[in-house]
This record gives sequence, C-alpha cells and structure tokens, in this order.
Amino acid sequence: MQNQRRRARSAKQTEFPQSDAKGKRVLLAGASSVRGAAIAEELGRRGYYVRGLTRRSSNITANVNEIYVGDLIDEGTLTPAFEGMDMVISVAGAPQRFIACGTKLTFAQIDDGGNRTLLASAAKAKVNRFT
Repeated sequence: MQNQRRRARSAKQTEFPQSDAKGKRVLLAGASSVRGAAIAEELGRRGYYVRGLTRRSSNITANVNEIYVGDLIDEGTLTPAFEGMDMVISVAGAPQRFIACGTKLTFAQIDDGGNRTLLASAAKAKVNRFT
C-alpha cells in the first residue's frame, strides 16, 4: 500500500490536488469495504486517481490516492467530495455488523437513502457518471 499518497480530508478541508488523468478521477464511496478495496486496487492499476469516501478515515485499508471523510446521510458533508471528480462509484452501505453498531438508522435509510443522497449530490456537482 502506498500510504504516502493518502491524505484524509473532510468537509472543512476542500482544496484537493488535481490529477493529470482527465476523465480518470473517481470518487469511490464505500472505500473502507472489502469490495471498495478491491475496486480501488483495480482502478489504481488502470491509472485512475481514486478519492475514497468513508465515514471514518481509520477504516480505510484500500490503496487510494486520498481519503475524504463524509456521511451519506448528511448531504452537507458530501458536496466538497465531488470537486474535480469525473465519476462516482458506490459500494457504500450499512456494514454486516450493523446491528452491533448501536445506530438507530435502518438499512433502508443507510443503503437506499444514503445512495440516493450521494446520487443527488453528484448530479448537483455535475458529475456525469455514477455507478
């Protein structure tokens, strides 16, 4: 893993470095998941610049260029994450250990509602591709 490339950012820190790879800048939501790590690895191998979106930077083990800390349920934390991005890939959702997390939110609120918020935020930011 190339930890020297990773920098954690949050909604309060919005100045992002720009990538040379036009059309190859990806916001990866759910980057702290096993699937997210596998996708980040493949995107990196193909020359994409990957900004990993997660609720807690300490959870990410994926090889990403930078980490952005935000919450799918809170649109205000997401808006800056789209700066300079060409596309969004989302594998974000409630973890399997969700019941033990102590949250009062439902799977539907996190998985469906959160991804709808992410999609709406991407559209507002004029990010043209969403997977």
